[in-house]
Amino acid sequence: MKVSLKDRILIPLTLGLFFLLVVFLASLFWIERNNIEQRVDRKFKSTEDFFDSQLKDDAHLFSGMLETIMNDQAIQTALKAGDRKALLSHTALLFKRISSQHPVTHLYFSNAQRINLLRVHQPERYGDRIDRFTTLKAEETGKIAYGLELGPMGTLTLRVVAPLIENGKRIGFVELGEELYHITAKLKKTIGVDLVIHLHKKFLDRPGWEAGMKMMDRPYDWDRFPDVVLLEQTLPVKPEVLTKFFSEGSHKVRAINEEIFSQNHRYRYRFSAIKDVQGVEVGDMIVMIDVTSQVSNLYSTMRVTAIFTVFLGGVLFFLFRFFLMRVEDQLTTAQQKIIDLEKDHTRMESEAKFYSVAQSVNDAMISSDSSGKIDFWNPAAVLMFGYQEEEVLGQSLTMIIPERYREAHRKGMEQLKTGGEGRLIGKTSELFGLKKDGTEFPLELSLARWTAGNETFYSGLIRDISERKRAEEAEKKSFEQLRKALVATVRAIATVVESRDPYTAGHQRRVAELARSIASEMRLSKDQIDGLRLASLVHDIGKISVPAEILTKPTKLTEIEFDLIKIHAQSGYDILKNIEFPWPIARIVHEHHERINGSGYPNSLTEDEILLESRILMVADVVEAIASHRPYRPANGIEKALEEISKNKGILYDPDVVDACLILFSEKGYSFN
Repeated sequence: MKVSLKDRILIPLTLGLFFLLVVFLASLFWIERNNIEQRVDRKFKSTEDFFDSQLKDDAHLFSGMLETIMNDQAIQTALKAGDRKALLSHTALLFKRISSQHPVTHLYFSNAQRINLLRVHQPERYGDRIDRFTTLKAEETGKIAYGLELGPMGTLTLRVVAPLIENGKRIGFVELGEELYHITAKLKKTIGVDLVIHLHKKFLDRPGWEAGMKMMDRPYDWDRFPDVVLLEQTLPVKPEVLTKFFSEGSHKVRAINEEIFSQNHRYRYRFSAIKDVQGVEVGDMIVMIDVTSQVSNLYSTMRVTAIFTVFLGGVLFFLFRFFLMRVEDQLTTAQQKIIDLEKDHTRMESEAKFYSVAQSVNDAMISSDSSGKIDFWNPAAVLMFGYQEEEVLGQSLTMIIPERYREAHRKGMEQLKTGGEGRLIGKTSELFGLKKDGTEFPLELSLARWTAGNETFYSGLIRDISERKRAEEAEKKSFEQLRKALVATVRAIATVVESRDPYTAGHQRRVAELARSIASEMRLSKDQIDGLRLASLVHDIGKISVPAEILTKPTKLTEIEFDLIKIHAQSGYDILKNIEFPWPIARIVHEHHERINGSGYPNSLTEDEILLESRILMVADVVEAIASHRPYRPANGIEKALEEISKNKGILYDPDVVDACLILFSEKGYSFN
């Protein structure tokens, strides 16, 4: 049985299409599933980072509050005298105001022997000795100590303890703290995850824990699980699977990224150990992310895609089958014509083939002799250029070439006559054509040379690419608009940052201009310069997290205040890291206070560990900061700034960057506007 050409093509084509469909759907499912996994992983990471960051931020905030409290002379006097009534009188209103504005849940005062004099939040409880680790550490070091600690009633609390010292002698301790649920509430609201927090029973006293939970009017059940107790949950009903999980003690395995189902919802969960200030794992925080809608969308997308793909494949199959039937019929007819034409002259046969192909193609096909006279002009050329065949045959090709290109065309033809290869022969090139109405348009030309007898001819296949060029131009314009919008957004962010600190208004802009000039002097690429300039405009964005009174303080900062200032590099990185800039903006901001000898912050990076753009920004930042006025000192001037970077060239600052900066000021007359 003879198999037709149509069937010989359709059978393997159908099998191939089916295989491609299966591979496509499987790949799409894997990609979308992987995207869900990546989004979930990023959310888990954000949750852990936020938890750690919030602990540190609250600790630093409480440290600043304690500094203010300890500087109150009346409080010092009352504490030194052990006068509970005076202490309560001076601090009750203060605690009420602080707790209304910040997540503070308790304020303690203890004497030098760590005997509690006053719990402002519970004035009826006093007289016990405070032997917690944070208090002992503050006593030992003479400095503020902080960390998570389990209380005697089983509460997990962030405690910040400061020793009060007068004339070198310790007169007592002041402690601020907040319960863990303040932080977890922020975490749920900010990140959008659900949390389940439990504590290990071995660290708890049952009567004390039950009394503490009862005092806080919170549900409790000591016997519900064998090894742990539930401290807090943000889900209205605890998932049945987790209940079984705790009961079997499986939580000891610390499962990562497991999936459970509860109340028609699908959750991904991960255990994260909660360590107290001594590094002891006292419990776990279970982070639960609802992926119900994402997975549902995935399967909906797969169903729609599968249906559409099958439908489209079916349409293409029948269209291709119809096309193949026509081709098969045409081939049968053509085969018969070829048999007939074999009786004719070889040249007539070649011409017939050429004309048959040329008449059916959608692109213009033009042929000329060696002198440039047109001898073939197909229907597509009529539509493209506007000339009828009888108007162009025997005419020079220059009639469809714009005036400014005709001299080059003439020289090319002369080169071909003398045996030259011709730079366009055998290649596809983009040129411009000229229509009958005088309109120029872009075209794509594929040029070939062939011979018949002793004569040489040139054939060109021409395609109008006007639409493609317009699309490319539109895409370029859209990109530029997006780029301008991005720059405008960064400028707006920079303006917001500077509005909080009027003493350094213009600092970021001046640093950005100097950094850009240094990068230009070092011959960095335009793309690198653009990214560096934008990073410089927002390099102090992290100062949004620093209290304004510290930024504008007219006297020297304390060590704690300076530590608060130093977190702005990390805070800036956390703000920017998830924005998909086309440049490493977040990394540059993160590293602008590093130093090449490792003495910088926040990560003590050295030399090549620091991005080149970051090394440029650090020098520009130092020069502008020293040269300009600050709340706590007058401007030192540019000479002092240049002396600083020269002295520490190769020690703190990149020598190439320092050299470029010195050239700008000493040789090229650069100055701050």
